[in-house]
Amino acid sequence: MRKLGWTVVRATAALLTGLFAGLSDKPAIAHELVPPAAVTDMNTALLAMPVKERETFLADVAGSTMFVVAQQSSRMLMSQLNLPVRGEIETTIDTLTALYLINSTKTALKESRTLAIRSALAITSKPRSQWPKFFRYQNINRKRVERILCLLVGSNPDVFSSLREGTGMSDEQVSSCVREYEKTEQVWSKILANHLRKEGDDTRRMAVSYNKVPRGDEILVEMLKQSQILENAARELDDFYRFPAPVIMRAASCGEETAYFDPRTRDFLICYDLILRFATDHLEQMNR
Repeated sequence: MRKLGWTVVRATAALLTGLFAGLSDKPAIAHELVPPAAVTDMNTALLAMPVKERETFLADVAGSTMFVVAQQSSRMLMSQLNLPVRGEIETTIDTLTALYLINSTKTALKESRTLAIRSALAITSKPRSQWPKFFRYQNINRKRVERILCLLVGSNPDVFSSLREGTGMSDEQVSSCVREYEKTEQVWSKILANHLRKEGDDTRRMAVSYNKVPRGDEILVEMLKQSQILENAARELDDFYRFPAPVIMRAASCGEETAYFDPRTRDFLICYDLILRFATDHLEQMNR
């Protein structure tokens, strides 16, 4: 990426410092853009990034995060609503993931759906050893992502035309995906019917919590907070389903690049470590 002039860098630093005042006890220092190997923390990289590149970067990170939220939402729904496993458990999870993405109607979530699939396709196109632990541990491979992609395109080929064209799907494949979605929707609409929130039911079960952010990543996490990706995801689930007990969607440091749902505590955890891994990968891609 090109270097910024000192005036522009200082202006960017001042803007972000004012927006995120109090997030860190480290002094805000303006930096020139540096290659990934020399970036000491994500704050530095974001301060040095041109505005348009930063917006693209954060949208990509939000998309990657949304894919994880969709996958873990599926596991949470299976546990909390006692949903049946149809076929293999991975097939059921992927089906629910696709339905979650398809039915995401809030603007911030709608805009992230395509990026979520593109991110997962990019990750699973690499050697398995280079995948984040979450993908390896959950065995989210290319075949599974393509299954989700097929259902999305099948639900509305026009809405998801960029995914269809970007992956080179033929007309025959699109038609096949339309048929697959129609069968899937027919089955799962009946299964989920008894778990939908009834009109007039204002009970709220989903909450969002952010644990202490690792030093050096405060700006990244605060920008994701500003995007409301987790809040919108939780609200959408709460609007759609009637949960028997409270669920907390929590972002926290875990020491590993993963995410999980604990059915005993009903803790829906997204690790900062995984979000930072997505951010680091996207940053490296931008600098190539």
